[in-house]
Amino acid sequence: MDLPLSKIDIHEDLLDDRRQYLGWMLLGTWLTAQCAFVWQWNNHSALFSDLDIVPWVILAATLMISFLLRQKNHIQVGGWVFIVGYIATVGFHLCLNAPQIGHFVLLLLPIGFAAVLLRDEDISTVAILVVIAMLGATLINGGLSLMMSTAVLPAIVIGITAMFFYVKANTVMDTVRWALDVKVKDERRAEAFFKQGEELKEANLHNLKVNSALEQMNADLAEANRKTEEISKAKSVFLSNISHELRTPLNVIIGYSSSLLNMPQMFQNVPVPEAHRPYLELIEANGHYLVGLINDILDLSKIAAGKFELHQASTDLSEICRGVMQTSLGLLKGKPIQIRLDIPEHLPPVWADATRVRQVLLNLLSNAVKFTNSGSITIRVEPMAETLKVSVIDTGIGIPPAALASIFDRFEQAKQDKSYGGTGLGLDISKQLCQMHGGDLTVESEVGKGSIFSFTLTIDHAAVANAQPQAEMISDEVKVFSTEADSYDAPPMVLVVEDDDGTRQLLREVLESGGYYVTETNSGAQAIELAYALMPALVILDAQLPDMNGWDVLAELKANPDTSILPIAMCTVDEDRRTETDASGVYYVPKPVTAQQLLRCAEQALSVSTVTE
Repeated sequence: MDLPLSKIDIHEDLLDDRRQYLGWMLLGTWLTAQCAFVWQWNNHSALFSDLDIVPWVILAATLMISFLLRQKNHIQVGGWVFIVGYIATVGFHLCLNAPQIGHFVLLLLPIGFAAVLLRDEDISTVAILVVIAMLGATLINGGLSLMMSTAVLPAIVIGITAMFFYVKANTVMDTVRWALDVKVKDERRAEAFFKQGEELKEANLHNLKVNSALEQMNADLAEANRKTEEISKAKSVFLSNISHELRTPLNVIIGYSSSLLNMPQMFQNVPVPEAHRPYLELIEANGHYLVGLINDILDLSKIAAGKFELHQASTDLSEICRGVMQTSLGLLKGKPIQIRLDIPEHLPPVWADATRVRQVLLNLLSNAVKFTNSGSITIRVEPMAETLKVSVIDTGIGIPPAALASIFDRFEQAKQDKSYGGTGLGLDISKQLCQMHGGDLTVESEVGKGSIFSFTLTIDHAAVANAQPQAEMISDEVKVFSTEADSYDAPPMVLVVEDDDGTRQLLREVLESGGYYVTETNSGAQAIELAYALMPALVILDAQLPDMNGWDVLAELKANPDTSILPIAMCTVDEDRRTETDASGVYYVPKPVTAQQLLRCAEQALSVSTVTE
């Protein structure tokens, strides 16, 4: 809203000009004072007394102080010091000398100074000071009679002059205010002024400017998107590379520790000493923990980048719950906890990504076991109208009400209590996975009584009957197809394609302990040649190879009619490409690969191959 002219404060805008005016006034006064002092000294040096020098000292001090204040940009204060000091100088001189017309003329100057240096309302104050100085000086010098005869008329003249300057200053200030107001309005309405004149021409010019700005904005946006994509891609590549570098040694650690514990035939049937078993179990458990942590970090980065994909299909939820229950029994570690399953019969299938639902349930079960010292943990499924409600109910320590609002925040567990371990990523990932399925993850809890974590999954009413076959997920729950020992005249040949020496050695030793003949290579190109030349019973193919991508090797083998019939097990951590293993004869083996998984995969692939033949 525009202010009235009288309300517009222009003094801040005039400070630079007043600073310059004050400088000129100080310089002019100093030069004039120098000339007057020299003249007076030359003509009246014999009459000079100590009192005669006082006005000059006052004036010199006034000029110096005012100059210093000006240098510090205290223009208003400097102006007052200059004017008051000037009045004091002339007044003191009047006290010592008989009044003359020149003195009264000199006393008119401060009013002019005030009109230039001070606010217009300060002119009256300066005029009063001038009148007081003049009347007081003449009173001191010659008494009341001298004051009445010589000072009253000049005082009236000074008053009239002050009024004149005040009116003029007000007029000038109003003019300046008006000019500044116009300037401000011009600046605020610059766009409106630009539209005046020839409307068509201005409209076209405006459109050109808008189009140019839009083009620049689009270019900037495209550049920003490009940089964002580059950063996201670089981050994804970095995470993928660091994941591969971490998983490779972890694969060997988990593989050998698991083999030592569960496959003594790999080591000449020498069992692990019981004293060593807890340490090996600890090594294996921590290896799996690190793999899970890497998975969580990769999942979070994919979700944040919007590149996380669900592979949804008609899914048997009861089967997932039973598998998770069996897996979670290994998490108890001797705790007196019962894990229960409360699932009604004949549950309808849900439309979901089975792997991700299993991940959510395992996260919830793992948390429940971690914060429950005794009692029970129940997996409950309740049919709703359009969904199935899945709940994990524990009798653990519970969650304080103050923490419920932030329980799903990233790293929240790590901040709240470090005594239980964990990064605090699991619940955040689980909640986002539930939301990606069209539901949500909620919690109810009471301290000392336990917690209930619940989420919903949409019922698959269509229950697509002719869904494409999914790639086999090799795990401890996969059914194993047995083969007769005498089905082969010679041990089946397995081609292992793996670039890491340690992992390749582990795979070879596991397969050889299972009765297989192993041929190995670390090259994708050589793998294609060996597969065509040897026609192995199974190809174990790593997804990341130094010379070419494992998926490209898979594509070439399946494109060749001679090698397309070969069973191929893809060893990868890339869940997003899992659907590429949906083709017949292609198996998905998640890393890190355990000995049991590898042998079961080989048995299943060979049994299917035998049936096909």
